Amino acid sequence: MPKWNPVFGHLLALDDSYRKYNLPVDLHRHDLFGAISRDFPETDGLFYADVWPFINPLLIVTSPVYAVQACQQQNLDKPADLVSFLHPITGGNTVFTSNGNEWKKARGLFSSGFNSAYILTQTEHIVQEAEAYVNVLKEHAQTGDIFLLDDLHLKYTMNISSILTLLV
Repeated sequence: MPKWNPVFGHLLALDDSYRKYNLPVDLHRHDLFGAISRDFPETDGLFYADVWPFINPLLIVTSPVYAVQACQQQNLDKPADLVSFLHPITGGNTVFTSNGNEWKKARGLFSSGFNSAYILTQTEHIVQEAEAYVNVLKEHAQTGDIFLLDDLHLKYTMNISSILTLLV
């Protein structure tokens, strides 16, 4: 677990990680916690983060095994703070923030789009999107311009996700 301060909780550890890993200042919080988790391999992918007053204390899960337990096997409720964190991105409650029957209904809308047999039938669309992504990368490489890879990658990811979930 990161070093805890009685006044600042883990906020100082977050600041230290920005410098230690030379992270950009506009990095998403979840990426920061992922970077911090590299310092604590003995935690098996779980550690506590106290970043009050910004958000209530968090149990950070970086292990796929524990993520499956929390989200699928036990179906633990997502914290209310997650809604306020994601609201600027999503505009409201989503499958990532809902619980219980509301979550089941939202998850049901998308689950067929993530079925492995269905995804295999969409290989042609996925390859077309990958080719378009590579072509844009080649254009940037040829011109030598500076661009935000994060923006480009986000668009590519959204295109793939849209194809898989909306063409069902």
